[in-house]
Amino acid sequence: MRRNTGRTGPVDRIETDPDMIPSVYEVAKCLCSGCIIDGSENTDYNSVPVEQRVMFLQKVSCPSDPDKYSLNVVYKTVPVACTCAVPKQ
Repeated sequence: MRRNTGRTGPVDRIETDPDMIPSVYEVAKCLCSGCIIDGSENTDYNSVPVEQRVMFLQKVSCPSDPDKYSLNVVYKTVPVACTCAVPKQ
């Protein structure tokens, strides 16, 4: 059985949301639809994002004083990397 040692590296983009803590975070996007194996793209595999559930704190302004806010816990699913997978048949 041949082990797949190739990978498709992600391109990170920066997301910004001033109403969240952290307000800036990276999101991965896969470079190719196939996987890079032995230096070239192999479409026998799919490059798929690896997602992680990340906790953020959401700022909620107080109606009586806009300079103050409370914090709510919010979870977002964020793509953090890419991996190779065998396509579904």
